[in-house]
Amino acid sequence: MDPGICQHLFEVHIPVWLIWKLNNVPEDMRVLKEVEVTCPDDIVMDPENVEVSQVLKWNGGWCYPSDARHLHTREGAVIGLEQFARPWPEPNARSSSSTMASTPTSMGTAASNPASSSSVNANPPAGSKPRAKPSITPNAELWEDLDDPAIPPAMSTWHAALKDVNKDAKRVHPDAPKIAYFFPHPALFVRGESSDRRQRYLRNWLVSRVGWITRLSASDSSPITPRSWRDFLNTIPKQISSMFSGDRLREAANLFGPELIRVQHDIPSQVQFRDISISLADLASMDRLTKSKILWDLYEHNFQFKLVTLSRALMPSSSLNEESEWLDLVHQIFPGDLELTMCTEPFPGENRGLGSSDLQSKCEYMERLRSLLALWLGFPPDLVEPLPPSALSACVWAVERKLAAFYVQCFFDNFGHLPILPRFIPVSSHDC
Repeated sequence: MDPGICQHLFEVHIPVWLIWKLNNVPEDMRVLKEVEVTCPDDIVMDPENVEVSQVLKWNGGWCYPSDARHLHTREGAVIGLEQFARPWPEPNARSSSSTMASTPTSMGTAASNPASSSSVNANPPAGSKPRAKPSITPNAELWEDLDDPAIPPAMSTWHAALKDVNKDAKRVHPDAPKIAYFFPHPALFVRGESSDRRQRYLRNWLVSRVGWITRLSASDSSPITPRSWRDFLNTIPKQISSMFSGDRLREAANLFGPELIRVQHDIPSQVQFRDISISLADLASMDRLTKSKILWDLYEHNFQFKLVTLSRALMPSSSLNEESEWLDLVHQIFPGDLELTMCTEPFPGENRGLGSSDLQSKCEYMERLRSLLALWLGFPPDLVEPLPPSALSACVWAVERKLAAFYVQCFFDNFGHLPILPRFIPVSSHDC
């Protein structure tokens, strides 16, 4: 931009930034200070976290943020609607049974699953007609098929269930909650163009991981939206501004609490991940296998917690009354002591549980999963018979395929997006 234009805009009190590289600045121009250009952190780019009203664009102005059509032309938006999740219901529209989520590490504890924070005007102007909410397709492709060498290997049967799921928007429950996770989604650590930000996310997760798991184990906690996870992992400042982005940061700060925020600013030189010591100064050169193990840990625990959440939504009320019994069923699906596994148990050296390569062991854990899902509403009648310990591999595989398909479809129908599924233990390239 021409400096003369900038001066004119300045004189008529229009804020403007003129950004020049230092070698392009004229010699007769007085430079008060050289600064680094920084990108703002509050521009939302990822579809799963953007409110529809923020991004709708028309071929002209005059539109209401909550309206799906132009005020005068009554035409639909040029871009925006098709790529975002459906609008969520008001908090009072959700039933108590579907808003509860329990952590699998503590018996009998429950936590609310947050619904939408959107509000409506209870007293519209006289003579005005209520606007119908736009019909928006759920984001069925969210987080699907991440292409990164650090992503742990997928289990073929479960991955096939993702491909075969019926993504018809009409199937999604009208009271589906906002997308939220008890653990950060692994995609946050591999997506995006900024390697510095991915390293910052990884560093902040490693230093806060034990504290977050301790909170899940000791108290009721609600799942966190991806936007709040990003705000937290990007480092919440000690002093938060009064700008719009500051309101978001305060919301995230209240969710995670001062203890977890403090560890982001008191960074140690090393951190312990299970039985692996990691130098935080060397995150940029972290080997693929170590990062893959960290991501596997996130896949595993996200699957565990969402399995509990979905169980609460699909079990009859009579089964929910016996909470300790069905939570015990969840515990049995995963090898080891869950509380110990989540924090300090050495990283497993081989696939166990649902991913075991040993037929007898896999059959045992698959039967445990079948016993839990059999309590859900709509369980396939052809799976009611227990899986015998002496079942052949073809039989075990067939049951796994049907259980995976049932789980993924139930998840999509109740949450409007695809689930995080268990994965195989990552191995080094020379072990492949």
